Amino acid sequence: MTPARRGSSRISPDERRAIQVSDESLRALARRYGINPKTVAKWKQRADTADRPCGPRPGSRCKLTAEEEGIIVHFREYTLLPLDDCLYALQAQIPHLSRSSLHRCLQRHGVNRLSAAPGGPSVGGVIRQDSSVLGDLHIDSAQVRSTDGTHHLFNAIEQASKFVFVQMGAQGDSHAAADFLAALTRCNPCRIRRVFTLEDAPFGSPGSDTPFAQACRQHGIEHCLADAPDPWIRNSGSRIGDLLHDVTFTSEAYLVRLLSQFVHAYNFRRRLKTLRGKTPHEFLCQAWAECPDRFRADPHHGLLGLEFAYG
Repeated sequence: MTPARRGSSRISPDERRAIQVSDESLRALARRYGINPKTVAKWKQRADTADRPCGPRPGSRCKLTAEEEGIIVHFREYTLLPLDDCLYALQAQIPHLSRSSLHRCLQRHGVNRLSAAPGGPSVGGVIRQDSSVLGDLHIDSAQVRSTDGTHHLFNAIEQASKFVFVQMGAQGDSHAAADFLAALTRCNPCRIRRVFTLEDAPFGSPGSDTPFAQACRQHGIEHCLADAPDPWIRNSGSRIGDLLHDVTFTSEAYLVRLLSQFVHAYNFRRRLKTLRGKTPHEFLCQAWAECPDRFRADPHHGLLGLEFAYG
């Protein structure tokens, strides 16, 4: 039986067989049949003259279960990470997840665009931050709960390197925010130029002279206020409080250990697409080698463990 010929094929099965048994050169056969020499080479390497099936091969498509889709959607809504960062994080739990299947899953559930996700980007009243300059920090606060009580969490993220600093304590007022800023000036290897906060407690509002604003002036740091968060800096570090808000932990000691491990893994092992595949710590070390004048200390030494403080 003569093999079926695909509609886009330029040569018949008989011509393919003639190519396979011919001793002429590839160029000569290509001129004779009016085809590309690569096509001639392809048919010479095959033992038959039938067209191969096109499209995805059986078993090569990634089929997500309902439980896996729920994990993906919940992760996207809580973290608001870009597509590739979601892929890197979720592949540890869903090894067969591909970029295309992740995108189709987010499309099906209407969260493929960050602006459509709950808590996603807004456009009004936002101070845009220059993520290419070292020394700009975004500071936020949140409350977390354990069976031992309520704890106040301050977190700061350096905008160029995405390096995260976290401090947890019993107080969350403006004095505690000022103490957190003072600790940042001591442990952050970069020279801090500006800090960005929301127009809300404990950081203050325009015209108010809070202890946090006084600490900014004391250290020569510009304090920038915004009535809405910049959507493009709401990443893993600045959303730690969002991730932990609805959880009550078994003990304060367990919460401290969990936060310390999370922050360390993010800063020293998490590779980010925005940093061209580097970790935040690797980015700081590279910036130190290129522009040491922007630093007050060498990030290679003395940084491990300082990114999380408790007290």
